[in-house]
Amino acid sequence: MATTGAYDAIVIGAGLSGALVASSLAEEGLHVVVLDARENPGGTMARQPGLALLGTACPFTVLGEMVGEDTALTIWEMTSEGLVRLEILLDQLGLQHTQPGSIRLATNQEESRALRRSAGQLREFGYRVRLEGEGEAVAMHTEDDLIFDANHLIQRLLDHDHIIVEPGTEAHRISYREDGTIAVWAHHHYLWAETLVVASGAYVARLLLPLRDSFRVQAVHTLHLSNPDGLSSPILIDSGRFCYLPDGSGAYLSGWDGHGEMTLERLAKVASQICPDASVRSRFTVYTASTPDGLPLVGQPDPDRNLYVIGGFGPLGISLVLPAAEALLGLMLEGEGHPLFSLARPNIGG
Repeated sequence: MATTGAYDAIVIGAGLSGALVASSLAEEGLHVVVLDARENPGGTMARQPGLALLGTACPFTVLGEMVGEDTALTIWEMTSEGLVRLEILLDQLGLQHTQPGSIRLATNQEESRALRRSAGQLREFGYRVRLEGEGEAVAMHTEDDLIFDANHLIQRLLDHDHIIVEPGTEAHRISYREDGTIAVWAHHHYLWAETLVVASGAYVARLLLPLRDSFRVQAVHTLHLSNPDGLSSPILIDSGRFCYLPDGSGAYLSGWDGHGEMTLERLAKVASQICPDASVRSRFTVYTASTPDGLPLVGQPDPDRNLYVIGGFGPLGISLVLPAAEALLGLMLEGEGHPLFSLARPNIGG
């Protein structure tokens, strides 16, 4: 590792949230080093386009039963604002994106009823949604979802004179120095800084044991498909446990399960059902982290330390990354975060 010594801030994780935080700190004049275990930084989106959803993958009514209708509406509003801000950011940086919307597809009668109720409520709140189909074969369409090249966005955010990126540098442990700075042991060197941001749920669970029960690490299996029968919109299946993402002449089909039960065989079966003539170009697995209530965590575990965490977006939480990063920066720079993402919110420990 080429770098060693003191910095204003260390960010662990070069995914989208880490890149946004590092870029914002650099704009404030801080010198930042970003560590990422991968040789090619980019987080869980390094090998496929980014999909930013309006709302959440699960039906609005189901979300309301879990967190309350007012909170569910707040989440949809935050994702809507996040999509607008993401589009503005992409335009400012001259990066391409498309707005194909998405389709949430019911696979049984219960999901069909939930989508019907959700569409009715969301229309009352002013969202553009429409339903198709009958019986169990119901699909709910939204129009504002974005597809973009997450890798290009992350690279542009990290391209700053005050940012040093260290790929292939895995953080193994953190410790506190007598002068109040925080040290990170990574790749046989210590780095230290006034401020440390752990921008990866998987690394929060590994490096900060008191928070490990707040994150669930998930394996996300993906098939890269050729000739997927012309399906042109992202499709969410089984309340978001499967995601079909078109990409030019190909497509990506991803699947995950919070209990480690998802297999590539199950994924292949879904692929044969929705695009039977497609062929598999490649397959790969990445790991991400989510929280028990599906919302990201943003906070300061110890008020006496300049140690901060941001993570737990899960496989489909991109539209919440910008609001969460803003909440973290508010906490770091002004001492004020957002209660929706708080480490102290009820039942976050599982």
